[in-house]
Amino acid sequence: MALRSERMEREIRAHRLPNLPEEFVLPHFPRYSLVNLANTVLDALGVPPLHPPLPKGLLPPKREVQAVVLVLVDALGYRQLLRFLERSPTPGEELLHREWRPLTSVFPSTTAVALATLHTALAPREHGLVGYRLFLRELGLIANVLRLKPVADPEGDRLLKMGLSPRKLLGVPTLHERLHAQGVRSYVLIPKAYVRSGLSRMLSPPEGAATLVPFYTAADLAVRVREILTALEERAFLFAYWDALDSLAHEQGPESPAWDAELRSFLNVLDRELLGALAPSVRERTLILLTADHGQIRVLPKEEVVHLKRYPRLVKKLRFSPTGEYRAAYLYAKPDGLRDLEDGLRKRFSEELAVLRSEEALEAGLFGPQASRRREHPEVRERLGDLLVIPKGAQALYWPYDDFDLVGRHGGLTDEEMLVPFLAL
Repeated sequence: MALRSERMEREIRAHRLPNLPEEFVLPHFPRYSLVNLANTVLDALGVPPLHPPLPKGLLPPKREVQAVVLVLVDALGYRQLLRFLERSPTPGEELLHREWRPLTSVFPSTTAVALATLHTALAPREHGLVGYRLFLRELGLIANVLRLKPVADPEGDRLLKMGLSPRKLLGVPTLHERLHAQGVRSYVLIPKAYVRSGLSRMLSPPEGAATLVPFYTAADLAVRVREILTALEERAFLFAYWDALDSLAHEQGPESPAWDAELRSFLNVLDRELLGALAPSVRERTLILLTADHGQIRVLPKEEVVHLKRYPRLVKKLRFSPTGEYRAAYLYAKPDGLRDLEDGLRKRFSEELAVLRSEEALEAGLFGPQASRRREHPEVRERLGDLLVIPKGAQALYWPYDDFDLVGRHGGLTDEEMLVPFLAL
């Protein structure tokens, strides 16, 4: 069985772009990405997919699927999970003895982008949420899309007070709306603290298309999923988001002792309170999918990363501050400064940064397959800027939006960030 996972990873790694380092792992839109996973949900529930679903061989045989449960673990990389399973004797019997497969995240490998894909079944090129910080031309500012506020504003939801509609900002139908149109009910389970967050409001389906279910702990999550499945009388999709690993990895680094303990506890809870507690008849008609949005990598300390502001000749070529992520940045050049900015970055940081034009990355398929061009979001090209800068190894391109005090980060194209685990039960 392990050979299948190895073959999948070889196929994923064989997908290359000529102007990017060979060690980068790219989104595998043909078969093995979160885009394919989201479309598997549609396909399993009898709704026409928008992109190819995952290969059928990755799913267990089911005579009839009444419900699909997708459990998304924030910041659980495939590499990190394999190492955890090697050093952890009892994370959970069923989950321990199953073979986890590798999929790829989307790019940038960050929560806002991945969640938008999983809630729409669209590639980043199509849904337009291509980073944590985005230049919104319609408002003339750089926004934090998780909190729906200008990046310099301490108050969350400021953009809502300025009249921005979260649903209008997304601008595409959600997966839940597509399911609802075909008579499938959705349940979205998220931590209570995130119910009113900017991103949650943006991705939440309109009233009637889904039921929002807040929860407090991993045990609460497992019990609520179990209760919903047990009471179902109709086809349904349950999306469950669990975030504790991401917070620990940011603060202490991925695979810290607390990270290990939290993951072990979560897998045990899933095994005991969900998988082991469901009646066999419910298990038989339910497809349970487990995955992650991205992994994390320990970045270099602040004093060792690339501080763009230390290079005034390059900064003078910028129209405004970089957007995107510290590990996947979009740069906007002044009208006469693009060539100088591009050449200067490549000459000065050839060992630290991969630099390519955003248009080139888009057309090469980094943000979605060429087939998705007909559904391209009208603002995506503006949001990608002129240059895409992707740090190599554990580097980062720092701009003083914050103190840069997090240990673990993500957004880039290393295998630690891009490969995510997948299990279908």
